[in-house]
Amino acid sequence: MNRITKVKVFFLYLLVFNTTSVAVATTEVLMTCKVKTNAAFSVEDGIGKEYSGIKNTFKQGDDIYFRITFTNSLLVTLSNSVTSKEKKTFLWSYISSDDMKYLKVDENRLGVTYDEKNFTVITSSFINIESPLEQIFLKRYYRGDWNGIYTYTVPIDLLVNIATLDCKQNQDKVDDFIKEVIVKTKGFGTKKR
Repeated sequence: MNRITKVKVFFLYLLVFNTTSVAVATTEVLMTCKVKTNAAFSVEDGIGKEYSGIKNTFKQGDDIYFRITFTNSLLVTLSNSVTSKEKKTFLWSYISSDDMKYLKVDENRLGVTYDEKNFTVITSSFINIESPLEQIFLKRYYRGDWNGIYTYTVPIDLLVNIATLDCKQNQDKVDDFIKEVIVKTKGFGTKKR
């Protein structure tokens, strides 16, 4: 391959790479969250117990990652790594493309009620993801900075884990994400289950 061909291939690669990263960026929100406090509570034989968290999860001071992605479905995760092979996912919420027809939208709000126990609300200043055992509530406090609470419940063990989070984005993308999802879901409808 001669030098001119190599240069053309290189610029073609840059063009494709930059186009792809822009397309992905408009349909994904990624926040790095610092665990500010973390505690677990349980009760056994009428005696309450307090712990510094749940074994094999995260602890105070750890960085964890909150990610929302949209293609034809909506996926929300909270994990200890973005790409690691040893990635542990603590929160996982998935709304299939079939269930996106229940999406309720307006100019700056997305809402999906999957059933009575699972729902998602994303606004420019508040994110609420709830399932029967896990919840995350995030509230914007300055531009791309969010704070929130994550809870995880283990009913069979009478155990609850509560963590407070301080989340940051390199670039604030929540408003762009909402607009992009609204554009991509036009015509999905707003049916009720």
